[in-house]
Amino acid sequence: MHVAIVLAEADSGRASTIELSNALTAAGHEVEVFGADAATRGTAQDDLAAYTAGLREAWGLRTPDVVHAQSWLSGMAALSAAHGPGIPVVQSFGAGTDPRNAEVRKLVPVLARRAGWMAASNTAQLLELLNMGCARSRLSVIPAGVDRTLFTPPGPVAPGGAARHRVVSMWSPSTPVDQAMMVTTLTAIPDTEWVVAVDPVDAEAAGSTVRTMAEAAGVGDRLTVQQVDDGHQLAALLRSADAYGCPVTADPTGFATLRAMSCGIPVVGTAVGALVDIVVDDVTGWLVPAGETLKFVDAMRRLLHEPFAGRGMGGAGRDRACSRYSWERVATDALRAYTGALDQVRAVTA
Repeated sequence: MHVAIVLAEADSGRASTIELSNALTAAGHEVEVFGADAATRGTAQDDLAAYTAGLREAWGLRTPDVVHAQSWLSGMAALSAAHGPGIPVVQSFGAGTDPRNAEVRKLVPVLARRAGWMAASNTAQLLELLNMGCARSRLSVIPAGVDRTLFTPPGPVAPGGAARHRVVSMWSPSTPVDQAMMVTTLTAIPDTEWVVAVDPVDAEAAGSTVRTMAEAAGVGDRLTVQQVDDGHQLAALLRSADAYGCPVTADPTGFATLRAMSCGIPVVGTAVGALVDIVVDDVTGWLVPAGETLKFVDAMRRLLHEPFAGRGMGGAGRDRACSRYSWERVATDALRAYTGALDQVRAVTA
């Protein structure tokens, strides 16, 4: 199968797109990734029109079997470009696309009518799309995946701090952290340090508010915002953790949590978004309702003070990450969606 994956310049999750395309290629399929030109000038509408024209020209020369758009913005361009040749389109809603957003909510019915298949990032998102009128017969989940050969339990370990316990988190714009919950947890559990890993681009934005809150609460010396430059550095940091803390208010993909689980680290998180699918409560970690700070503190305290249980949960998390969320498995999910989109086109043209 010849697959065209379409990204817009503003789309997050480009690393995931590379991993998915590699897995599809390894399975014997041909993959082309199309990205909007960052140098395009003009209004947003002009940029989209230029991008659409570029896709239409490329597909006129060589037509893919199926197109996979990674966000509503790339979907608008892909659907317009694919309409003439009749190329089936799979429409995903990636890390930066929340179907509850008012602008996205207006576009979802249009995308649903024109796309051959709709792909959610998690079960909660799938239910949101159903509530907005998407047909269940043309809807599935394509989750995030994890590189199980890079994020492994054995391997280099980042040096620890002076505290007895270490909690590690990751921060990104698409997974906003409940900073008050984080600081309250540190205040309630002495002899614990919390390291927040951030991409170099996001380091300043992630650090300012949470540092101010931590210092005001008297725990600023136990909270560190650490820039990570690549997957190897992140894996070493995750291996140094006793627990992965995920007190987020939203998480459409669970990408970071999967990396922690693949390293064998137990998770304490909030029951939102993809975390509900990924983390098996009381097996690979503990989930608490969003906003329930005291329950989060209690779960984290139990995990840190019961290392044997934590190791068992970490091992179970590694097994789950490798079996359900390897990129090979995610590629299989994507191929089912591609086949579904192709079948929809064949049914219409038959």
